[in-house]
Amino acid sequence: MNVDATLAQLEEVQLIHHAIEDEPTYMFKHVLTQEAAYGSLLHQQRRAIHRRVAETYERMYPQRLDEYAALLAQHYAEAGDDAKTLAYSIRAGDAAARVYAHAEAIAHYTRALQTAVRSASATDTLAHIYERRGRAFELAGDYAHALANYEEMEQLGGARGDRALELQARLHRATVYVVGGSLTDFSKGNAIATDALQLARELGDKPAEAKAYWNLMIANRFGNEGTARAIEYGEQSAAIARELDLREQLAYTLHDVGLAYQASRQYDRSLAVLTEVVPLWRALDNQPLLTDALNRIGGVYYAWNSLDQARHYAEEAYALNHSIGNAYGLVADTGLLAGIHAGLGQLQTALEFLAECERYEQQAGAMLIAALLRIEAAEVFVEVGAWERAHTLARHTLLFFDAAMPTQRGRALAVLASIDLAQGNLAAAETILAEIPRASFDEYVQAYPVGSTPETLLMLLAELALARNEAAEAARLADELLSGVERTQSRNRLSMARCLKAKVLRAQNRPDEARADTEAAGGRRGLPAVLIALSDVEAQLGNAAEAQAARVQAREVIDYIATNAPPDIRDLFLALPDVREIMDAE
Repeated sequence: MNVDATLAQLEEVQLIHHAIEDEPTYMFKHVLTQEAAYGSLLHQQRRAIHRRVAETYERMYPQRLDEYAALLAQHYAEAGDDAKTLAYSIRAGDAAARVYAHAEAIAHYTRALQTAVRSASATDTLAHIYERRGRAFELAGDYAHALANYEEMEQLGGARGDRALELQARLHRATVYVVGGSLTDFSKGNAIATDALQLARELGDKPAEAKAYWNLMIANRFGNEGTARAIEYGEQSAAIARELDLREQLAYTLHDVGLAYQASRQYDRSLAVLTEVVPLWRALDNQPLLTDALNRIGGVYYAWNSLDQARHYAEEAYALNHSIGNAYGLVADTGLLAGIHAGLGQLQTALEFLAECERYEQQAGAMLIAALLRIEAAEVFVEVGAWERAHTLARHTLLFFDAAMPTQRGRALAVLASIDLAQGNLAAAETILAEIPRASFDEYVQAYPVGSTPETLLMLLAELALARNEAAEAARLADELLSGVERTQSRNRLSMARCLKAKVLRAQNRPDEARADTEAAGGRRGLPAVLIALSDVEAQLGNAAEAQAARVQAREVIDYIATNAPPDIRDLFLALPDVREIMDAE
């Protein structure tokens, strides 16, 4: 058969046309013509042709099989070769996943799964495909389909009597419930992970045991048995992962135990493990979690008031997440950058990042992260006198906490109480503070639970006692607050705690001690209050020059904050009594 002559004849009658000038590539001029020609072939002929096409691609492009994997999977599927279809579908899915093409990866893994189930593939193969498809759903923010994927996996394991497959499915289901955006349910995650741990022990599956401990760590970080227990689970998981050289599991475990250390204010330990995990994520080419580790390191520096270092890590994470289109990561990055710029006194920029954060929240379904960030934003609004904004944010977030995360509701209540205190509504503030569970206050000195509610609560109770001229009680609370903040390494709150203690000492007519307890903040956000307190102390001591110097410095900082705030916030900030007094002073 003269192929060139036949092609020329078909082109002459306009059934096909030359598609690429410098290559012998032809296309049908109409899809109906193509379908008719294809339909005229016998089934056996079609299979043989598809196989020949696939084998030709393999022979011609042995170094580019990832590039042609999807096409090869299609041709081998038409050729009826399940083994090759499965291999190339997985390969195509893996290639798409590497470039974060989530929809394409899901489609390829779905074909692979259909082929694997039909051909009764081994447990390891099925587990790999289900895991990769589920992960693609998770990265796309589609946790509902991820959960359905793992439920299907568990049902298949049950139908096959394959307990190992059931175990893997339960582990993944637990993971969805502890990190699954709007599906987050720490109680369910804890129960499923506990069940999976028992099954892993029965089967003698140590890697699965390490993963179960990892799930239990996450499930307990925000509830159930609490942060201290979460750290124990994490350290057990890390020990197994190190023993068996499970590098990926070790990376996951170290990452999340770093967050648990961070939640319990053990920032030095958090920084150590997160710094260790960054090169692991780089080696594993897991960019979403690399960006999260960078973000969390930035969070440690933020807690330490090292705002320039915090911004460096946050901006690197932000740029990487933009490059891979990771909306979930961008929620955390924009939220952290909002806090950093607020700390630097750049409220306009902070609000722009907060608005960006809310847009990504809608896209990623990262409701928990966004809720915690809203509380931080509300705290800033209280400080600058934007009480209406703070109230709206706190009320909105309280509704979320009541429905999805009751252990954190005290944070929203604390903001509402601080608004009443700032406005002089002492009885209303006391009523709200009474709603905050006493346990979160009493356990603070020993356990340092997640969130800032205990230290905020101590500060508010001390402020309330001061406002009622109960100096002894205010002093007791201020000492407890300062002791806790110093031990938990929360340097971004240390200056405010010292400032509160100085106010208490002034109220007790102990200005010399008050001066020693006044310390400048690391950023501009809390600096005006500190400088105003210092000015008052020096004036009380009769040091007019020192008092004037503190007022001049306070005026410069206030002017910087006002200049970098939107007009409505600027006006509210400059109208605050202490701020107005400084700005109006000669």
